Amino acid sequence: MKFKKQSICLIVVLMLVNISFAGEILGKSKTTAPLDAQLLALLEEHFTFMIASDLGRNGYYDQKPVAEMMGMVAEYSEPDFIATLGDIHHFMGVQSVHDPLWNTNFEWIYKHPELMIPWYPVLGNH
Repeated sequence: MKFKKQSICLIVVLMLVNISFAGEILGKSKTTAPLDAQLLALLEEHFTFMIASDLGRNGYYDQKPVAEMMGMVAEYSEPDFIATLGDIHHFMGVQSVHDPLWNTNFEWIYKHPELMIPWYPVLGNH
């Protein structure tokens, strides 16, 4: 588990470095989206979607900063939908569509306005 946390931290750091260079390249010094998301937005014809997995639990395991970055990327790439590919609710899962974990694991985390698009969850272990 420690290796996984270190890997996630490294990815976040690399994303932040990418953000600073993207601003210099595109002349937007205050941009927060990665360069590839900005370049994707420049394409005239494209079909875009996001994929997410291992969505965490209650905001732990860097779930909140990843969710915020997803929203920032979505601002530029304008995805049509988000596919979640397994491990949507860790540990014990949810009991029903009314389970409070839907709020703490999902609704309260992925709240960025650009993420208010269709989500298609695929159940299972990624």
